[in-house]
Amino acid sequence: MWKGLDVLIPAMRKENPDLVVMYYNLSPLFLDYFDLYSPDDLFENAGEYDVEANRRFFFSSLLGRLGVPTYSSTGYDWASAPNIWFDGAALGTIGSLNDFRADEQGERDTPEYVAKYNGLTHLLRPTATFEIVPLNSVAEAPTLGAHARTWARFEAGQLVLLAYRPPVPGDSRPLARQTDDSRIQGAVQSSVPVVVASKTGDSIASSGNLAMVPYGAGEIVLRRRLGTKAEVVSHYFGGEATRSEARIESGELKVSALDRNAVGKPLEWIEVRIL
Repeated sequence: MWKGLDVLIPAMRKENPDLVVMYYNLSPLFLDYFDLYSPDDLFENAGEYDVEANRRFFFSSLLGRLGVPTYSSTGYDWASAPNIWFDGAALGTIGSLNDFRADEQGERDTPEYVAKYNGLTHLLRPTATFEIVPLNSVAEAPTLGAHARTWARFEAGQLVLLAYRPPVPGDSRPLARQTDDSRIQGAVQSSVPVVVASKTGDSIASSGNLAMVPYGAGEIVLRRRLGTKAEVVSHYFGGEATRSEARIESGELKVSALDRNAVGKPLEWIEVRIL
């Protein structure tokens, strides 16, 4: 395989230097040839595509330090896709293999699903080398092991993206524990799952331009080191947007997220510009 790649890949890249080569297995020994990892073939895990994708992301996240992001293609039903996109947003880019007519469960795309996908594309990081810290995970459990509720992405030591799931009230399982990692603790507080990312090379706490995709309506609190107020632009499905301002007080910025706007369009993403 190495001999074949050594002939084929350099020849293809000579013809097209922008070529991206994707492989479907974790292969640190082939870093000179593969640019992207894909956890595909989820068809073997019908009924729990998102659970299995989370496990595969747990291991593929290690390749971020080596310059190999993950292409988080989905399973084959729409219901699990938003969870897979949520988990995959920190690791690279997101994709979909779903049928726009009907999936294997007979369900099809909805404005809510498409809005989530559209929103997450605005917070994906353009860099290929990063550190992923899986949080609220358990290493030794045969069932819950190698899964994470929350994903933190660091670049140059800066927390630039956090895919945060809050603890479930009344759930005492290990995966429901809060993180005690001092680099991340308190960076984002929310009663609903939310992905928050810096749109620059600065951290979430110091960047002047942020993007957020909440999975539900509620208040999102961001820890801030810079700024006194923010312009908040909520983008909705179909291109409509609403604007508001929020104060940064005691090192915190509080943003209220709504599922829909006044005419019922689902929220895609929230843009935050620090003033």
